[in-house]
Amino acid sequence: MSDENLKYVIELPSGKNKEVSGEKNLRKELNENFDEIYHKDMRWFHCRGMGTCGTCAMKVSGSVTSPTAIERWRLNFSPHSNSIEKGIRLLCQCKAMSNLKLEKLAGRWGQGVEVENV
Repeated sequence: MSDENLKYVIELPSGKNKEVSGEKNLRKELNENFDEIYHKDMRWFHCRGMGTCGTCAMKVSGSVTSPTAIERWRLNFSPHSNSIEKGIRLLCQCKAMSNLKLEKLAGRWGQGVEVENV
C-alpha cells in the first residue's frame, strides 16, 4: 500500500490551514507562509534550512519525524536550551507525520522568552 497521495493539514499560528505532503521538511512545505514561521526581525536572518540558527523553531503539536542530530544540537543551547522536551522543533529539520498545530512562541528565535535589547 502506497501513501504517496496522503496529505496532512497544518494549522498555522494565524489559524489558517495548509495542506502538506509530508515528503519535504516543514520549512519547505510552508514556503509561502514564511511570515508565520519567522519572527519579523529574523525574516532575512536565518540559515536557509541548515538547522544551525534556530529561527524556524516552533511548538509543534502532532507527530513529526524524530529530531536530527543537528536539531538536537541546536535546540540544546541558548536561547533554546532543552526545547525538544517542551515540544519545540526546527521546521527545517522535521517532516509531518500527522495533522499538526504550529505555535510561534515569543522571542526572535521562538524560544518562548522575550529578551530585551542591550
